[in-house]
Amino acid sequence: MILYECLINYSNILFSNAFSAVKAKLLSRREDPDCPIGEGMIYTIEILEDFKPQMNPKYVKEQIREVFTSEQSCGISLEIGEIHFISGTLKEGRFITNRCEWNSQYDALDFFQRHVLENGLYRSGCDCKIQDCSYTYCRESFESCAMPSNKICFHNKNACIYNHTWKICKWLSSRCQ
Repeated sequence: MILYECLINYSNILFSNAFSAVKAKLLSRREDPDCPIGEGMIYTIEILEDFKPQMNPKYVKEQIREVFTSEQSCGISLEIGEIHFISGTLKEGRFITNRCEWNSQYDALDFFQRHVLENGLYRSGCDCKIQDCSYTYCRESFESCAMPSNKICFHNKNACIYNHTWKICKWLSSRCQ
């Protein structure tokens, strides 16, 4: 068994780094024949919404029908018949996810996260950087948002977005500051 710990990450960063981020219904699961027995799963999905359509216009809707995960890469277990938010990468033509990507049952996302996803606000912040200011002084700039010490709040209740009016990266909400 491989012990693996994910770096602490934030919704903005996970969303921005993902090749794809979708709302999908899980239709079925089967073992991956390319992995040792019991270590890899292939999930057949129906994509209900693509949250990064400008990033990968046709690829997601037309080509991603399966999600691959393996225990070797810290696989996840997804519930058949449920609707999930799934993010991941593309490797050798396969859409792959693991527990270090942002994956959740869709109903488990809080209202703020669903609102920001459904209104394209995470997508608008993909070019913004997030500065961790827990141990050092820093401030927002044109291309980054400064994150003080309340990291959990920023992960769940805030989004670094690009404000087109002011041409600056800025936190959407002041609730975590």
